This record gives sequence, C-alpha cells and structure tokens, in this order.
Amino acid sequence: MWYLLLNKTKLLKITILLFQLFSLFFLGLSLHTIVTVSLAVISTETFNFTFNVDDSTGDLFVILDGNLTNNAFLDVTLFFEVATLNSDGQNIAKDSTSLNINSRDTTSFAIKLLIPTEMAWSINLEQNIGTLELTFTVRTLGDLVGFTNKMVILGGDEN
Repeated sequence: MWYLLLNKTKLLKITILLFQLFSLFFLGLSLHTIVTVSLAVISTETFNFTFNVDDSTGDLFVILDGNLTNNAFLDVTLFFEVATLNSDGQNIAKDSTSLNINSRDTTSFAIKLLIPTEMAWSINLEQNIGTLELTFTVRTLGDLVGFTNKMVILGGDEN
C-alpha cells in the first residue's frame, strides 16, 4: 500500500517538475518573441508618418504606414492606434488596426486619419499645437503574454 502511494507521489512530483520546466521554456520563448518584435516596431525603418493637406478641401491627412517583420519563433498579434488631439486635449481623429504576424513573416499596414478643415488648424505639430498619440500592443502565446506602450508627441507653447 505504501509502495503504491510512494509511486503516485513521485509521479506527481515529476509531473509538477515537467510542468514548471515547460512553463519556463514557453515564458522564455514568449519574452524573446515580444522583445524581438518590439525592437522591430520601434526601429526607424519600420514606420513612416506623413502629413498631407488636400488642396481642394483643406482637409489634413495623417498617415501611419509600416512594414513589420516577425523574426521570432512565435506568432504575434499587434494592435496599433493613432489619435490626434487638439491643444485642449480633445480627440480630433482616431483610428486603429490589428495585425496577426506569423513567425518569420512580414506584413504591411496603413492607418489614415482624416482631420476636417475646420479642425486642421488645431493640430500642427511643427508649430507645437496639438498632440499625436501612437498606442501599440504586442501579444503572443495565444494572447497570454504581452504589453502595451503609448508614444506621445506633444505640442504646446515653448514659453
């Protein structure tokens, strides 16, 4: 009787040890994936911000486009949101997109914000008016591991 109980105890200990080892392995793999993709996201070659004015209407277009490569071992889900706020902090325009990038794959995306003529004067980053916010989320391992980061380009008085 004690012999069978001792074998079950050893089996349980081995099972727990294997579960912990697999958990550590997948934690390391997911952290490697998040760091690799995050470094690719924040690199200067990845994104292109452009500001265009439609001459016929006077509307301002803010375009964020990118070409992302997942050089990691796991698939990732990325979420991007771009928002423009006027000098009072009110939301003028906001758009977002979500991407799934398989391991060793590349994908492109574009987010286009339309700022109407009557609001275009309230966002001019070159003259330090308004705010541009970029929020991105990186998730992997079936969305179990991830983080969110917000980058803000502030405008305002330089006094």
